[in-house]
Amino acid sequence: MYNKKLFLLLIAMILSFAFPSNNLKAQVFQSDNDKWSVEVKYIEPGTINIYSSTSEDSKVIGHYYYLDKVLVISNSGEYVKFGWAEVIFPYKGFLLEKDLLSGEEKIALDKRFKNNPDEFSSTQNWTPHIIQCEKEYAFIKSGNDFNKENLGIIKEDDEVLAITSDGVENKEWIEIYFPMRGFVFSNELVLFQSNHLLGIGVSYGFVNIPYEKNLENYKNPIGGFIEYSKTNWDFNFRVGYNKSQSNLKEYILQTDIIYLQVQYTFWRLFDEHVRFYALAGGGYWDSKFQFTKYPSLSDYFPEEKANGFGYYLGGGIEYSLSGFFLGVQYSFFGTEEATFGPDAEPGEFTNQYKMFIGSNQVEVDFGYRFEF
Repeated sequence: MYNKKLFLLLIAMILSFAFPSNNLKAQVFQSDNDKWSVEVKYIEPGTINIYSSTSEDSKVIGHYYYLDKVLVISNSGEYVKFGWAEVIFPYKGFLLEKDLLSGEEKIALDKRFKNNPDEFSSTQNWTPHIIQCEKEYAFIKSGNDFNKENLGIIKEDDEVLAITSDGVENKEWIEIYFPMRGFVFSNELVLFQSNHLLGIGVSYGFVNIPYEKNLENYKNPIGGFIEYSKTNWDFNFRVGYNKSQSNLKEYILQTDIIYLQVQYTFWRLFDEHVRFYALAGGGYWDSKFQFTKYPSLSDYFPEEKANGFGYYLGGGIEYSLSGFFLGVQYSFFGTEEATFGPDAEPGEFTNQYKMFIGSNQVEVDFGYRFEF
């Protein structure tokens, strides 16, 4: 009953994280050199003017409307008058800051007036991308063709701003909006910037069903692990330790496993905070088996040992936020039948037992991943 309550509580926690109510927080995208950044904001009044400069006396070059999604740029190399904001997309110009809402403020407004947050999703389904140049230099073209006019040039490690509704994958040319409007050939950009991920975590098995049919869980499994991946990989490599105990009345089986698992993420949800994965791997097990009813007869019922190799299969679901992760994982560890105790010599008696070491486990994983 306790394990069932713990399992239901964990599922409720994951669902509460995975299905946040209108989870639209501040969306700020910072360049690596810290010279400029962009932030997604929303229009508050019904209709506002887009000005050509930071003055209400300047030319009106367009309009934005209620809850339009806009991209505001902050550039350390350019002075913008206090109380004003420079908008770079969808229409370039200057707005009064008081007419803009942050993501959190938009959530509060939607709740207050019972707005449908998906009402404008078809026209506002765009995302900014800050991308580095990986070549010695690259030209910014006026169109998506090498024969088009050169508008400018960027050098290695310079960063550009792209805005798309369908990502930057599988595109021959990338349209950019900063440092100037134009097109850059995709092979000259780092479209898949990748950082290293080193994780460390602990595990607690709240379900443990031994594969040997006569055995039952005696002490819930515990363990720890380290893992390695990269930010653009779908694979995680995990090395860990698992300790479990099972029993048949006074017969106790203790098993320690050192394992290597490979996890493959096949589905991600909610801005990649939730992932579903399958796993496979192998492990080295070391087990001890003993009849413990009569401790004084340990010479007659000695602790028997065996070891060997086995395999893992399974899968899981995981939620991650700000480096921390919490997940539920099912795994099956399979082995060949193990023999505990020596073979009997002619005319002698021996305590020999044969059984399978493997088990089905459902565990909670918690840990932190360092990105570098």
